[in-house]
Amino acid sequence: MTSAASGDTPPQRRDADRAFRPAGRITGDRPQMFCLPYAGGSVNAYDDWLPMVSRALDLWVAELPGRGTRFHLPPAHDVRELTRQLADEVGPLLGDRVVLFGHSMGAILALELALTLQSRGVPLSCLVLAGQPAPGWPRPSRLHRLDDEQLAAAMRAMGGTPAEVFESAELLELMLPILRADLRMVEGHRVAPDAVVRCPIIAYGAVDDPDATGPALAGWAQRTTGRFESRVFPGGHFFFQEHPHALAVDLSRRLLCLLSTPDVTSLEGTR
Repeated sequence: MTSAASGDTPPQRRDADRAFRPAGRITGDRPQMFCLPYAGGSVNAYDDWLPMVSRALDLWVAELPGRGTRFHLPPAHDVRELTRQLADEVGPLLGDRVVLFGHSMGAILALELALTLQSRGVPLSCLVLAGQPAPGWPRPSRLHRLDDEQLAAAMRAMGGTPAEVFESAELLELMLPILRADLRMVEGHRVAPDAVVRCPIIAYGAVDDPDATGPALAGWAQRTTGRFESRVFPGGHFFFQEHPHALAVDLSRRLLCLLSTPDVTSLEGTR
């Protein structure tokens, strides 16, 4: 009986529906880093700097519902439900040295994914959070409530989105609903007051990002029973687009200490 006759999903569709995609060569014997995108971001969200760390890490990036090859799926509306689904998918991929990375919304997803995996008995090596204040830091803006023109203006001011997107009504028509859905989901989410991970946390911010300066990051220390480190880079919310090499080198050095693997030393020479 053929797949179509049996009702099985074709292999091409199964591949397209997978949440985590490899970003570079996967060897299976190196530390792994799983990356969660920012609001409106896709599997290409971290192309600015991930290639710089691909020699020493097996890299995976999440493609969330509603974009890219998963455009046919409705956008997620609940952080915990989404991270439960991500945990189901990532489970079979996990090795024994696992790092989660997320920027902005992706940091919240990474935290909740870490908590979900932790509840399932999965140990993590490190949680890397960028561009996101610690839970409890005041954030008065509710971007998802802005109209389309206001939301587009806010995104342009924040940076991180190619200029051609704002010059194309068609591209904006595709981008804004996904962005708004992501913002509604994450702005309506509350991290549990007692949520704590049992792995080190590295937090990154930027001097021109008011939501991710040093004081805004400091509270992440209360969300781990392990080691906490932080650094504030020059630049704005999307500092990793402005200083990709600086982030790659800094993160590689910190992971070298945390993971105690000589493989990570090769990261320091990347350009």
